[in-house]
Amino acid sequence: MTAFDIAMGLLFGLIGTITLHIAKAMERHGIELFDRKKSMKEKGKKPLIWFIGFGLNNTQFIWQLSGTYFAPAGVYVSVFGIGLIFLLIYSIKILHEIMTLWDWIGAGLIILGTLISGFLLFNRPEIENPIINYNAFSFLMISTTIILTSMILYSYLRKTAISLFFGLVAGTCGGIDNLLKHSGLQEGNIWIVVISFAVGTAGFLFTQWGFANQADASKLVPAYNSSYIVIPIIFESIIIVSPFTQITPLQIVAICIIILGIICMTAIKKWQSRAISKSDNQEKVI
Repeated sequence: MTAFDIAMGLLFGLIGTITLHIAKAMERHGIELFDRKKSMKEKGKKPLIWFIGFGLNNTQFIWQLSGTYFAPAGVYVSVFGIGLIFLLIYSIKILHEIMTLWDWIGAGLIILGTLISGFLLFNRPEIENPIINYNAFSFLMISTTIILTSMILYSYLRKTAISLFFGLVAGTCGGIDNLLKHSGLQEGNIWIVVISFAVGTAGFLFTQWGFANQADASKLVPAYNSSYIVIPIIFESIIIVSPFTQITPLQIVAICIIILGIICMTAIKKWQSRAISKSDNQEKVI
């Protein structure tokens, strides 16, 4: 792998993560498209914005295929955390979402943790003809389905932590989607690839469902990123028999940084300050 190959892998990785995060911000911006209580006139440009975001979201396979053509997948995903910066800018400047000091600290930790996780995959050798433990795979899929379903039902029925739970569930689906596609293609198992598309679609729908329930993009997407990066690392260490998939001490540190970031954005009591929400021009305490 030459320096040019690495540069092209990083370039397409940057294009992929920036377009993906802007797409999610635009989907949040235009989610009123699905509000049946409003007429198309009342929705204004929101439907157009949502469809542009949807279109950008569906260009990801182009950047992924292009990036992994030049370099391993680890190079492509190593810059994934950078895209969150662009989403936060969009969320604040255009969606007028409010970020507290703890939100900024948490987002920074999540960006740092995901970048560390990505760069740890940078030099990991590509696993050829991986041996998959299908018993562990089946157990993980069943238990994960039960856990994710419980999280969604609890959050939706209690109307609590929508951004956190929907983001974590959607990101887990996205991470499993990547893992299944990679393993299925290498194993030549078409059924695993088919399942991956269903799981990836579920991740997209959970994201939109969260947005429809007024989740902030600046809160949901960091939670999404966390599980999107961490889940494949954990799952690979369990279901793929290879010394290259074992979790290293540095990966544990990165995961702890990400978890700390989530705690800062969701569990710690926000510092009290007053701000004006430009979207409705009403004073709020945050």
